[in-house]
Amino acid sequence: MEKRKKGDFGYLRYRKKINLIKMLAAFAVVAAVLIIGLVVYKTRANAFTVAAIVLVLPAAKMAVGYFVVMPHNSASKELKAKLKAESGGLGIYYDLIFSNSKKPIGTQAVAVSETAVIALSDEKKADKKLFETSLKEFMQNDGRKVNVTLYFDEKQFLSRAKKLSDSLACSDESGKKEKNENDKSSYDKNSDGTRSADNMTIQKNAHSLLGMCL
Repeated sequence: MEKRKKGDFGYLRYRKKINLIKMLAAFAVVAAVLIIGLVVYKTRANAFTVAAIVLVLPAAKMAVGYFVVMPHNSASKELKAKLKAESGGLGIYYDLIFSNSKKPIGTQAVAVSETAVIALSDEKKADKKLFETSLKEFMQNDGRKVNVTLYFDEKQFLSRAKKLSDSLACSDESGKKEKNENDKSSYDKNSDGTRSADNMTIQKNAHSLLGMCL
């Protein structure tokens, strides 16, 4: 099973498998300790029973970790292909679950620009206002000022991603002209065509929002 980092495509599927394995292994250990105590001492009143009871707590935490991610869906390969075609130099992240004061909200894709964060979720009952307000405030506290929008419609999300990508490309083209006119410009071009300063801003924005994800 290939390891996935938070934000990678397929991360949620990977995490579900890992959390399930951890949960089953934890409860297997609890059961094994309890059974060993019963076999050896022929009674539940023994040290192994106490150990099993103590081990229930970490096992329960493993179970919580599994059931928290279980209801949320992963991004499809089709969505990935469509978003890749529209995203340009944006930062793209998949399968993120955002925490808040009420109920975690799962997203299939998140696009990050210098000034905006847009997310796509298939959870129609998710609190849109809570998501946008919580993430925006969280990032502001981290020194990142961006607009946040949650979409439930894939076409609207992709359309917005394209606009953000086009805006980034226009900004890059403008910067290129400035550099041609003034060799003392404070930024250089990256291999992917984005400006170093822009790329760094997007990376910082992405790093900040990932801090709110489970």
